[in-house]
Amino acid sequence: VYRDVGRGQRTSEFKTPMLKGISSGRRNVQQIDGLVRTVNEICSPDDYFFMFPDMPVMYYLTGRRNPTPVGWYVQLEYGNWLMDDILGSLRKHPPKVIFAQRFFEIDFERSGALIDYRGIPRYIPIANYINAHYNLERTVGDVYMFLPKSEELQGG
Repeated sequence: VYRDVGRGQRTSEFKTPMLKGISSGRRNVQQIDGLVRTVNEICSPDDYFFMFPDMPVMYYLTGRRNPTPVGWYVQLEYGNWLMDDILGSLRKHPPKVIFAQRFFEIDFERSGALIDYRGIPRYIPIANYINAHYNLERTVGDVYMFLPKSEELQGG
């Protein structure tokens, strides 16, 4: 919430237990609470989900695990060795649900361009993995939500 609406616009309080007593803008509260609620509905405590490319705080807020060794993909430049590890981790610990942000989190007003996952070279292998193994189900706030295409991946 440090990058959020002005103080006078922080009129909504989070329902997420880990954020009790914290206020933010209505859009932000609805999105974070909605993401936490969705993870809790879909994932058991031992399941993995994947938040991409930002918002690693979601793992903390939900008490669920990140299947990859990376929590924050926004500014990270990584070589083939790390990409191999990321993709291998997604295969080894298939997420029950994947969330892909439509906007970079720093764009808290959502006034900039949508994230172009095919136009950012370091994101292409991850986007290809998601599209090969997951279907776009819906959005939670302005975040895309993907569910597994096959029952093999649905087992977590």
